[in-house]
Amino acid sequence: MSTATPLAIVRRRAFPLGQLELDLMQSACGARPWALRTAPEMGAACRVLTNGFCDSAAERAELAAQLRALADAVEAWVE
Repeated sequence: MSTATPLAIVRRRAFPLGQLELDLMQSACGARPWALRTAPEMGAACRVLTNGFCDSAAERAELAAQLRALADAVEAWVE
């Protein structure tokens, strides 16, 4: 049985999202993983709720469009 080698992350940006955090990362091999996790301020260890990869331009555009739609919905909900 072989063990998986962890990705070496060379760049990371974390964005607060309520009590969550959205992490956008880039690995040394060029992969672009993302993760939505509980925020560290909650006192417990961070827990990944969901994650994925946006390696292609189309995948990154789709994630960006989904986040814009979320922002639009929040603004409309507040008004």
